[in-house]
Amino acid sequence: MEQKESLEFLQQCIDEVKNWTPEDKERAKQLFEEMDLENVKSGSQNPSDGYFEFILPNGKTAL
Repeated sequence: MEQKESLEFLQQCIDEVKNWTPEDKERAKQLFEEMDLENVKSGSQNPSDGYFEFILPNGKTAL
């Protein structure tokens, strides 16, 4: 993915989050809480490990 495409994708994400309704925010909060609980139970992820994987709109992943 080229830099211009990456920046456009990030801007789309930012714009979408800015337009979230209160219901969207609550669903996101619940999802993150569930994800955190799963990670704590499994011990599979360390939030400070510095590793992030992004899934792009075309289905590819990027670090």
